[in-house]
Amino acid sequence: MARSLHKMAFRPLSTVRPDVDHGGHADRVWVSSCPLCQTTVALIERAERAGVLAVWAAMPVTSYDTPTMFAAALARTERIVVGTAIVPAFTRHPVALLSQAATLEALAPGRLRLESGPATWW
Repeated sequence: MARSLHKMAFRPLSTVRPDVDHGGHADRVWVSSCPLCQTTVALIERAERAGVLAVWAAMPVTSYDTPTMFAAALARTERIVVGTAIVPAFTRHPVALLSQAATLEALAPGRLRLESGPATWW
């Protein structure tokens, strides 16, 4: 059973290996935006193969668009849940963000966790 958000331990994805039983300790991992979007998408695929239930990523203002990157990952995976750790609301119109989230939900039902707020860390 997945642990609640406030009790789960996030682990760096670089510590997750598909050939190792993690005993439930790597059910959620944090991915940061890599220099190449393809690298982050490949890491998310790797996490799914390793049995990770969910990956989370922030969206720094000066980096790639996290929901768009997640769209590519959701298209290449079957089970893993992706979550945004704050999409800055000031970088896009709220209706555009809603439309993007609705599209991702339609393509991968129940696999997107979207958090939006006034700012982000960087």
